[in-house]
Amino acid sequence: MRRKMKRHKQLLNTGTHLPNNIKNSINDLSLQFDGTGILMSANPLNIKRNIPSTIGRVLRIFFPMALLISGSAFLVNHAYSDADWTAKKANENSRTMLQASNIDEDITEITSDLMFLASQENLQKMFMPEGHLNAELNADLCGVFHSFSLSRKIYDQIRILDETGQEVIRVNFNQGSPAVVAREKLQNKKGRYYFDNAMALSRGQVFVSPLDLNMENGQIENPLKPMIRFGTPVFDTLGQKRGIVLLNYFGDRLIQRFTDIRSEDSLSQSMLVNREGYWLQSPDLSNCWGFMYPEKSETTFAAAFPQEWERIVDTCSGQFATSRGLYTFQTVYPLQQGQLAHIAGHENMEPTSCSLGVQHYNWKVISFIPQDVLMAKSQITALWINIVLAVMLIGLAFASWKIASASETKRISLARAEEANRSKSLFLSNMSHEIRTPMNGIMGMIDLALDDPAHPEAISYLETAKSSAHTLMRILSDILDLSKIEAGKLSIEIVETQVVPILRDMVALMEPLAKNKGVGFEVIFLTPIPDRMHTDPTRLKQCLINLLSNAIKFTQAGHVHLLLSALKKDGADYILFEVQDTGIGIAKEKVDGIFEAFVQEDNSTTRRFGGTGLGLSITKQLSSLLSANIWTESILDEGSSFFLELPVSLPEANPQLISSLGSSKEAVFSKNKKMRQFQGHVLVAEDNLVNQKTIKALLNKMGIEVTMANNGQEAVDQAKLRDFDLIFMDIQMPVMNGYQATICLVEKNYSSPIIALTANVMESEIQECYRVGCSEFLGKPINRAELIIILDKYLTKVFSPV
Repeated sequence: MRRKMKRHKQLLNTGTHLPNNIKNSINDLSLQFDGTGILMSANPLNIKRNIPSTIGRVLRIFFPMALLISGSAFLVNHAYSDADWTAKKANENSRTMLQASNIDEDITEITSDLMFLASQENLQKMFMPEGHLNAELNADLCGVFHSFSLSRKIYDQIRILDETGQEVIRVNFNQGSPAVVAREKLQNKKGRYYFDNAMALSRGQVFVSPLDLNMENGQIENPLKPMIRFGTPVFDTLGQKRGIVLLNYFGDRLIQRFTDIRSEDSLSQSMLVNREGYWLQSPDLSNCWGFMYPEKSETTFAAAFPQEWERIVDTCSGQFATSRGLYTFQTVYPLQQGQLAHIAGHENMEPTSCSLGVQHYNWKVISFIPQDVLMAKSQITALWINIVLAVMLIGLAFASWKIASASETKRISLARAEEANRSKSLFLSNMSHEIRTPMNGIMGMIDLALDDPAHPEAISYLETAKSSAHTLMRILSDILDLSKIEAGKLSIEIVETQVVPILRDMVALMEPLAKNKGVGFEVIFLTPIPDRMHTDPTRLKQCLINLLSNAIKFTQAGHVHLLLSALKKDGADYILFEVQDTGIGIAKEKVDGIFEAFVQEDNSTTRRFGGTGLGLSITKQLSSLLSANIWTESILDEGSSFFLELPVSLPEANPQLISSLGSSKEAVFSKNKKMRQFQGHVLVAEDNLVNQKTIKALLNKMGIEVTMANNGQEAVDQAKLRDFDLIFMDIQMPVMNGYQATICLVEKNYSSPIIALTANVMESEIQECYRVGCSEFLGKPINRAELIIILDKYLTKVFSPV
């Protein structure tokens, strides 16, 4: 920089002619440098800034981008809230189904045990025809029941009662030390509701008592002991009913298994309610067992939540939200298909003739998430999104001011403009990286959501978000290209180029845009043109895309044509591309400035059609790099024609002349392309969790196994353990960056291709990726078509749709 300033002063001293304002600016600059020699500030002494003009530029840059970023943040927040709500509902459904399934398993297991004991051959033989009991078989059964109690550990008592209600065998669990009760301590249970109801059943039927609290001597046993009694009649060898087998099941085991199944984020409250609406399990234990206590007879879920109970009681399963919160419920049917149960009353425990079938004897598993808890996570997420949005808007305001200041500074002096451009390029590179990185996660997740739509309204939101994201990316790309051009760092590569593929690409890109607006689009050959020529295909394509997309954008009806013709001027060959539209046209006084940066015909144009006004400016600069001429002819309200006169050198072998695109099997990427299936195992080094999720989901969707590494060091360590088919390497990572990790792998002669995966898209950074040993470069946000091209090149294809 010091050398440059010295050169400027030498020019002045030698009398070299410069405009007076440039001379004055160079003489009046007060420069400050940091330790590296980079210009930090340049303060003009005699030239005042045009503050209103600068503010106007800031507003023209800030407001469109602020609107896009704010809209994107709103849609992302809305999509996240919808996804979070859907996930909570699905999680609650899964959990209540699992709780209900566990209860079903317990009841089935108990019923199976009951039938197993009732079918014991020795049990049938123990009851002798003359009414006596076989003492020897009785002793054998005592041993069997004792062993059964010891191994199962889930029954408080296992009993056999004869037809008079007298206990014949009783095994007490005794807190893990089962004991057979002595004959003299056996009791007669005639008149007890469970004996009378079970004794009234037929072969194969099962008595199931309510889930209630055990009572001793007419009092509720303390500590509380939840209990369910299962009974079935037993018969002697002649088929005569001689008594019952009765199992007292520890109900607290069932309740404990129920409460052990918690939600992933512990948001919900789990409840088990019987068919009368009484709580068997509740977060507030004081509400439980209301039917066992006269003073709590009104303490029911049904009384506390009457409207909710009305929706639950007669429905098998469901989910609904009220102002209180989210309710999810499942019905448990303890009886097996084909069985009946006689259910005793709760208060007096008297025998009952009420016979209930499978559908009528049930419990309700209910999960509840309060409204404030339900919304807490979404509110926190919205707060963070707003914080990030505020930071981005502050950064955008700062960026807008810097860009506007740079433009104003350029007007003041040539020297200060050079330094401003350098600072602007660095700033735009950083801004591009910082915005592209989160946008990669946004666009990738939107792609995945669009692949599997769940709700039409959600699809509309996501498509809008993706459109906004692409618009923001186009703005950033335009600004970055303009910065490269001004810095003189945009490279041109002249190679032998086929014309037809470029034109087919134009058709594939522009036809859908024109069709969506109801505008006709056609490529017309006014004269035959060579099918091959020497030029830069990438920059030529960029020019044509800018001109055609601009024409379609400003055309509401009629057509957009791309006209081609071959010319010879002064012995040189040219191809003339004319983009003709029937759009809004340009006023005569505005035509001369149409190719300037940030320029559109008037302020209403941005409001009506959008855009930054950079496209034509960039096209003008690119055409200069291609040594081409560009100009426009337009009539207001009738249409415009933009001309690109491109000088070309033809290959040594005379090219063929073409006058139409013809037909070709070469296909531009279709939507089916993204559904290709590959075989392989890839390593992805990426430190951003959202980007990890995005790239892993994209690759998994195409059948590829993925291993993740959080930084370059982890990637090197993983690569030492096994050979991957492909490595995707982010560049900016902690511990060890992508450059260092790639160099380390190359030095160790690691054979798999390494693909640079980064939001740094400056040409110098891309070249650095290749220099350290990367085989390919893939920018963020990830373009799925470009990703498939790389996978197509390096992995084995398993399936590719037609």
